[in-house]
Formats: sequence, C-alpha cells, structure tokens
Amino acid sequence: MAVIEALTNLGRPVGTVDLLTVGTTEEPIHVPRSKAVGGLLQWIRFAPELLMQAQAKGALAHAKLLTGNRMLRISEAVAPGRFKLDDPRCIEELHALGHKAARHHEREVSERFLTSEAEPFVPFHGPRSDAAA
Repeated sequence: MAVIEALTNLGRPVGTVDLLTVGTTEEPIHVPRSKAVGGLLQWIRFAPELLMQAQAKGALAHAKLLTGNRMLRISEAVAPGRFKLDDPRCIEELHALGHKAARHHEREVSERFLTSEAEPFVPFHGPRSDAAA
C-alpha cells in the first residue's frame, strides 16, 4: 500500500501524506432477502465477491486512518454486472464515466495534488539505512 511505503520507506511524517486513490468502478453487492436469511449454502455464491470487497474497503479505511483522513477516493459506482472484465464493447461508456468523474473532482485534485512541483524520483530497493537503528 502506497501510504505504508510513504510513512516507512520514504520517512514521511504522518500529517504530510495526502493520498489520491483512483478506482476503475465499484459494484455494490446486492444479496436478495431470500438469500440473506439463508444458511451457508445460500451465501456461497456471494461470499467471494463480498470478501474481496470487504478487504478492499478495509484497506481504504486503514489508509484513511493512517493519513488522518487526508485521502481522496475517486471511483464510480455502477450497476452490478454492467461491465465485464476485458470486454471492449463498453469502452466508450467507461470513457464517459471517467471523464465525468474527472470533471467532478478536477478542482479538488488540482488544489490538493497539482499545486507544487514533485520531488525528483529516486529509486529505492531495500530497507532504509536508519531502519536498523
């Protein structure tokens, strides 16, 4: 996770990390009432997606806590099953969703992330020398 790398490997103080996270779309999980009150066999179809979304939401919540709520998440919610992985037929609609999200968040992204010149990138391939101390 980028926030962990910023705080540990790059030594950034907690209050200085402002995180931009851009998703590709999010599908809310809908569990029909008939399945929700059922046993394990009723839930088995929903379990993998539910667990994957729970893990992703948990990671985002941790990042938000670690940055002191200095995180901006951009990801459009779409109807379940609306887009299929690796299906190019909906590329124009996905492009339009991305363009809409960009317009909606343009001011905040510009003000928070594009107001100063970035420090030069220096590759880092191991533990910090002061981490052992």
